[in-house]
Amino acid sequence: MSPTDPQSPTLPPHEPPTDPRQRALIPLVEPSTSLAASGADATQPPALLYVDATVPTEICIIPGSGEPTPPIFARRQRRVRTQFAVGMVIVCGVLTALLSFAPLTQAAGPNEGPFKALANMVVVPTPKPYSDYRIQDGDTLPSIAARFSVALGGLYEMNNLYAGQEVQTGQLLRIPVNPHYGETYHPPPLPMPGSGVVNMGGNAGGSCLFCASGGWTNGPGRACAAAAAESPVAPTQFALVNPNPGSRWVRGFTWDHNGIDTTSMQYGTPIVAAQVGVVIFAAWDPFGAGYAVKINHCGGLATAYGHMQRLLVRVGDAVTAGQTIGLQGATGTATGPHLHFMTWWNNIPFDPLCVYPDIDGVTASQHYGGCPTPHSAPSK
Repeated sequence: MSPTDPQSPTLPPHEPPTDPRQRALIPLVEPSTSLAASGADATQPPALLYVDATVPTEICIIPGSGEPTPPIFARRQRRVRTQFAVGMVIVCGVLTALLSFAPLTQAAGPNEGPFKALANMVVVPTPKPYSDYRIQDGDTLPSIAARFSVALGGLYEMNNLYAGQEVQTGQLLRIPVNPHYGETYHPPPLPMPGSGVVNMGGNAGGSCLFCASGGWTNGPGRACAAAAAESPVAPTQFALVNPNPGSRWVRGFTWDHNGIDTTSMQYGTPIVAAQVGVVIFAAWDPFGAGYAVKINHCGGLATAYGHMQRLLVRVGDAVTAGQTIGLQGATGTATGPHLHFMTWWNNIPFDPLCVYPDIDGVTASQHYGGCPTPHSAPSK
């Protein structure tokens, strides 16, 4: 379409502004009546005219992320769906818990519902009635009780220990918080199946130090201490020697300790037989004595030696007073190298100081449980 075409609109009589800030290219849109009046074709697009602008025109660019922003209602719908899914998971968990506690409900009684049974399970935590202590070398139960100012019976009761049972280095011990806990408690004695049995036929071996029972004799031609031939037989006449020469006193015979402890402070020092007799036990003791030996001296007297590092005799061996039977150690439940020495009368342990006038410089005038009295050979 040329400028001279009669159907083409004419430009304004003035020239467009030369300053680009004052020029605007806009479509000339007139009412249809004007187009019809001017004879212009209404089907053709309007011409573009330059008009003056009284205000400088600028292009405004708004930066964006380049990602479409979902409508706010879409975000709200997703949040509702998530909350619904979480709620369903919680409901399913509660239902599963209620079903799984059906036995608890039955145990509570016919009138107890699942919710009440669950409520009864909610417990307010309370402090432990004890503290933990790791046993160190040289510790004993009496020394631990004195260190923490608690009752010795409380240690036995809280740790379910037998009377005479010893503890071991590294063992975890419960110390009562209440210093008066277990003040009147006396633990049960160690299991001793042969205790109190008078064996007329010699001796009987066993699977533990306390199970092997000494007898009145060791059989025909077998060695016995000379005092066993006396009538009546007195335990003080056996003239026992110190089984741990060069040692020092550690602990005596009490209700919680069925022997005496002596030590040379070193591993491997010789342990000797206290008197003539025959070995009736020489093995590992499962009740805490470790490698141990028991010797029957006849006449109702036997001696036992625990916690040895090594055994040098076997069951059935005849031994003499002062003969080395093993080496000092800390096997079984022990907190350092020492000898746990026991004396038995009719297979019942008693205080060794009843038959020793002096051992390692220690003497005693009172003995827990008393001392055994002389007796005669039982009738056949």
